[in-house]
Amino acid sequence: MLRPRFQIRSRWLVSVICAVLPASSAWAQYTWKAVRLPSDGAYTSGAFAVFGRQPGGYVIYSSTPSRAALWKSGSEEWTDLTPEWSGLGIIYGMGDSGQAGQVGPADYTYHAALWRGTPESAVDLHPAVGYHASTGYGICGEEQVGDATHSATGSRHAALWRGTPESFVDLHPLGAQWSEAHATDGELQGGRYVPATGGIHAVIWNGTAQSAIDLHPPDATASAIRGMAPGVQVGYVRWVGKPNHAALWRGTVASLVDLNPPGASQSELNATDGRNHAGAAWLDSLSHAAVWLEGREEVVDLHPLLGPGYIASVVKAIWTDGRTIYAAGFADPSAAPREAWVWIGTRVETDAPKRR
Repeated sequence: MLRPRFQIRSRWLVSVICAVLPASSAWAQYTWKAVRLPSDGAYTSGAFAVFGRQPGGYVIYSSTPSRAALWKSGSEEWTDLTPEWSGLGIIYGMGDSGQAGQVGPADYTYHAALWRGTPESAVDLHPAVGYHASTGYGICGEEQVGDATHSATGSRHAALWRGTPESFVDLHPLGAQWSEAHATDGELQGGRYVPATGGIHAVIWNGTAQSAIDLHPPDATASAIRGMAPGVQVGYVRWVGKPNHAALWRGTVASLVDLNPPGASQSELNATDGRNHAGAAWLDSLSHAAVWLEGREEVVDLHPLLGPGYIASVVKAIWTDGRTIYAAGFADPSAAPREAWVWIGTRVETDAPKRR
């Protein structure tokens, strides 16, 4: 059994409780459980998104392309959102206005897509001219973000849509080698790019390529934004001579906070709901799905909830209604293909003595 070295609460049990001190005088406790998402005997599956208690991602059957999967909360069913006109589908992002991801309308073609909860609602967002592939990674409100591969140069360009292919905006910063947008808060867009001088830099945009703000700290070798909520951006920073560290920004380089848990060899954040952040922390070279509760340094290690036989796990998305947290991702068994999982934390308010 691995012995966690960073400040977490974890046990080889069906659920764990992590106590944190919120702004109120009551103690907020979360009881956690892990649920493997059903996939009807599929070869492999994974969850990249969650909203309204419904995870989304992909399901792959043996020797077939991926299917865009939307799991129903509390049931053994999942909905295939892959439209009839597409040979494949995958969901990368979910929000109040739908799902974003990728479809394949023809052999060896990959196009960004938007759904509104049904296969029939699928919209091919791929720009009509100048790009030969595209992907949608994030969605919030009327915005969808991702990247589009430029036909002339072959480089990825960060992309923004507002529901139609005609609304496409190329966010690629002037002179950059490549760029990607991974998240949006409905107003700003966030991701990473490689400037002409090299290195991977975290960046946010406000709807245009010219609006790019570089959030890369000067003493780091790499940085990226993977998730956003209003006023908050999360991802990772790689310091000189060190691996990736979970990182949080609030719109400026100076606001950067390193959230790598003490004792973890490395960490990354993939998602945030504004207060809770989610991703993975590495113990003995193995990634453990983790949640940073209410922005505190105390971290919940979700990996032990899987039980024995799993060598790695990661959280890709997080959603909360204020009482329950849904953290969606996947886990790698030691002798089987990847599996989609969701970790569910239920909040309980209790009266407790004040901390000494």
